[in-house]
Amino acid sequence: MFELWQFIRESFRYILGGAIGGVIFLNGLSLLNPIQYKAESQVLLITRDRTGVDPYTQAKSAERFGDNLARVMQTSDFFNKVISSTVFSFNKEYWTALDAHEQRERWGKNVQSEIIYNSSLLRITAYADSKDEAVRLLNAITHTATSRGWEYIGGDVTLKQVDDPIVSRFPARPRFVVNTLAGLLGGAGAVFFWLWYRREKTPV
Repeated sequence: MFELWQFIRESFRYILGGAIGGVIFLNGLSLLNPIQYKAESQVLLITRDRTGVDPYTQAKSAERFGDNLARVMQTSDFFNKVISSTVFSFNKEYWTALDAHEQRERWGKNVQSEIIYNSSLLRITAYADSKDEAVRLLNAITHTATSRGWEYIGGDVTLKQVDDPIVSRFPARPRFVVNTLAGLLGGAGAVFFWLWYRREKTPV
């Protein structure tokens, strides 16, 4: 153990350099992607009361409907409904300028939804280049889901928005904090093991 700590102390400046280099490298790669903010809201799924059906079964049924809707929200049909919506304005030109393949790829990346189990809540997340655009896009998506979601999951479920959009204070993408930590550990670890390997291979 003493030998290890002595090695670390003697090699500290090289390990530190590797850590700094790792941070610069990973965050530099991140800057190749656009900076994006995210906005989130939640939709409650309420199943209609049925005679003889207990609340637990109704809640599980709502979760199943929510799972289905979350998958449908990735489809081109739902995308087209959002684009054709006139209730909330957002940058539609950004989307219509893309071909079908790019539309699906970016929609899947920038629009996400998931059911929160044991709550009957559907969390919807939208990413955009600015805070305002993230909120506008999310509003259009949420409105489409609550007003036309029944077309995909049937009329036995009511969808109600229960949270106003909450937008991130800082960019959600790229994840600079995660990249910094990964760069520190990865860079320092790589240099450490490289130096240790050279030390073991060097004849005494």
